[in-house]
Amino acid sequence: MTLRKTLLIAAVFAALPLAGCSKAPEVPSAKAAADKAKAMTDKIPAMDAKANAVLIYADWCNSCKVLDPKVQAAKPMFDGKGLNFVTLDFTSKDRADLMAQAEAAGVAPAISEALGEQVKTGQLILVSADGERVISKVGMNHTPAEIAAKFKDAIAKG
Repeated sequence: MTLRKTLLIAAVFAALPLAGCSKAPEVPSAKAAADKAKAMTDKIPAMDAKANAVLIYADWCNSCKVLDPKVQAAKPMFDGKGLNFVTLDFTSKDRADLMAQAEAAGVAPAISEALGEQVKTGQLILVSADGERVISKVGMNHTPAEIAAKFKDAIAKG
C-alpha cells in the first residue's frame, strides 16, 4: 500500500467516532418534521413544473371534504407532468402560518392576491410556475373533468 493510501485510511478512521463515545444523532420532533414538510406536499422539482395547484385545506372544512376527492380523481393525469401539487393547511386558522407555508412553497405572492383579506378554505388555486400570479381557481362545485381541464389550461398558461 502506498503512503498516500495509508494516510487517507488513517484520516478516515481518525474522523470516525469511537463506538460508545458518540452522542446519538438528534432527531427532529414529529411536529418539526411535519411543519417543515407541511407546505411541500407532493412537490415536484420546480424546473419541471409549469404551474402550481395549491389547495387551501383545513380538517374542519366541509368544502375541502367535497373538493379533495375530485382533485385526487383528476391528479393522476397530471402528477409529475407539469403541475406542482401543494397543500396549505389552515386547520389552525392562523393566517400568518398559512402565508409562511405559501412562502416555503414559493407561491406566496399569488396566494396573497387570491385570498385578499379573508382566507377561504375548500379551494384550489392554480398559480403560475414562478408563484407570482393566479391563473384560475377551482371549487367544490367543479367536476373532476372540469378540474382536469383547468389543470391542462394552467399548464398551458403556466
